[in-house]
Amino acid sequence: MRSLNGIASITRAWAAALPGTAVRAIRRVPPITWARAGLFVVVFLAFALTDARFARAVNVYTIFEGFAWLGLAALAVGITIIAGEFDLSVGSAAAVAGILAMMLIGDLGLIPTILVVALIGMAFGLIQGMLIYRLRIASLVFTLGSLIGLRGLAFVISGENTVVMPNLELAKTIKQQL
Repeated sequence: MRSLNGIASITRAWAAALPGTAVRAIRRVPPITWARAGLFVVVFLAFALTDARFARAVNVYTIFEGFAWLGLAALAVGITIIAGEFDLSVGSAAAVAGILAMMLIGDLGLIPTILVVALIGMAFGLIQGMLIYRLRIASLVFTLGSLIGLRGLAFVISGENTVVMPNLELAKTIKQQL
């Protein structure tokens, strides 16, 4: 019990040292947010204690880098949900874009490849959106069909194989620039 009193007094001293607005801001954070943060810490510690390599800076960087891509995809899906629609084909479109990028990067270079693949993706999304609007088809059904079609396209254009960057020197250069 003595250690809990010590923690409580440290917490009170810390809160007293903060400006009043900061304390009010902390108190306004919903309990579910604190629960999520706590769950994140517990899961992170569990993995870190299980495998010593997990807590390395390189791995933490990789995890947060993955969050960035996940956040971009969530933003794209969120826009369609806000509009009252739903797009299931995002993952398959990303797979086709990745395969196309790996096939084109050796010939075009990094920036032109990004531009070409982005334009292809935007054109596909525009056509898909226009068809959903013009034909008055439920977006869930239409994008489910797109998901299946794009998965098949990815399977065909990849030759049923894993697609890798043809020029590994280019991959090293890109990694150094990032």
